[in-house]
Amino acid sequence: MKPTPLMAMVTSLSLSLSLPLGLAQEPDHTAMQMSHGETTLEHVHLVVPKGLLSGFPVVDQSLTLPQAVELGLKNNVQLSVAQAETSIQRSILQRAQARRWPVFSVGALTFIRAGNSQTLMTPDMMMNTVDSTVFQDLNATAKLPLFTGGAITAGIRATRSAMSGAEAEARLAAVEMAYQVRETYLKAQLSHAEHGVHQQHIDVQQALLKNAEARFQVGRGLKADVLRIQTELADAQRMLNEEHASLNNQLLDLKAAMGIDLGSTISIADSLKAQPWTGAQLPALIQVAVAQHPMVLKAQAAVQEANAQVRVAKAALLPQVYGQMTGNLRFPTEAPMMGNGVIGMLNASMPVFDKNRLSEISEASARLKKAEQELKARQLEIGKQVAQAWNEMDFANQNIQLANAAITQAQEDYRLIQRRADVGRSIQVEVQDAALKWREAGLNQATANYNYEWAKAKLLRAAGQV
Repeated sequence: MKPTPLMAMVTSLSLSLSLPLGLAQEPDHTAMQMSHGETTLEHVHLVVPKGLLSGFPVVDQSLTLPQAVELGLKNNVQLSVAQAETSIQRSILQRAQARRWPVFSVGALTFIRAGNSQTLMTPDMMMNTVDSTVFQDLNATAKLPLFTGGAITAGIRATRSAMSGAEAEARLAAVEMAYQVRETYLKAQLSHAEHGVHQQHIDVQQALLKNAEARFQVGRGLKADVLRIQTELADAQRMLNEEHASLNNQLLDLKAAMGIDLGSTISIADSLKAQPWTGAQLPALIQVAVAQHPMVLKAQAAVQEANAQVRVAKAALLPQVYGQMTGNLRFPTEAPMMGNGVIGMLNASMPVFDKNRLSEISEASARLKKAEQELKARQLEIGKQVAQAWNEMDFANQNIQLANAAITQAQEDYRLIQRRADVGRSIQVEVQDAALKWREAGLNQATANYNYEWAKAKLLRAAGQV
């Protein structure tokens, strides 16, 4: 068949899965090896067109978890939005700082004198004026704040605190992005591991089916045993297909979290395995988190901004002094009205009674108290979340030990029951039950590893670490 243009756009995502095999295919199960070191290869195919959305980088590689997080830091859309807000706040800060500088302006004026009067007119009107004299005026003005009661300085502090809050928000977006990438990566690893368990179970059922059919053909087995195994084999293959679909969905979620093209050909480089926590212990984690977590830093910036706004409101009750200089250059030199020269002015004002401004001070003070209480609440919440995540990780680690012991026992039970069945001392139903328990133990082991690694990811998030 000739390839179509659409087919040329399509890429196929192939994920290699390392699947543990623990079964020999021969009826002689005394030679069966329970080691998980043997592997076979399966492929999950995901067909998605590249360039589905413009502006997203295409990545074609096998990714470790740190590499996935690094890609997210570069390309995540929400992180870019938070960083753009920081740029906006930086511009607002520059505008507040500019209030300290003098304001220069220049202007030009054209006017006429008709008879004994002087009237300002546009050039078009001058064309219609009879027997008039035209004069030009050039002027320049400089205005400089001399004393504002600290309003400008406090305003700069407020906008600088707002920018610090935006920077903390950007750091928080990075923490959330890293957590999303870790979560989706771990879910893909879990689907990978469960895929391996189901594939192993299929291998078990195929070996049992071969043995049951052989026994039935020589009159030593029951047809019901063959049918029962065939049913279980079909169910195991269905579960394997469901894991294929789950893995494909997790990979799409991972691409979205990293902010890369959905047609990228990526695969999971790391297998699901619990790695011991090597970070700080709980007391140190809480101490650092309540001081440096982005949400705490954002709340601290809000307190500083509210404090500065109180100062701005109070400054309005103090004298406001501005200096102004205006220079004029008129020609012809015999121009009427004022002549050439420079005029200096000093403008000072002070409110005697302004209830509205008193209300503004009261409102700003209330907002400051609210921000201070929100900071305390945020620190308490962060400390609680770190402690809960640590507790969850600790129990998840204990469950790993239990799951490892359970799968070892399930393997041994299956081996013993299979041997008893080979010598006629156990029925096929018992063998089938042992195989199902082995599969269940394998799934529990994968889930235990996933829960531990997921608890670590939540601990990093609670501590505000990328």
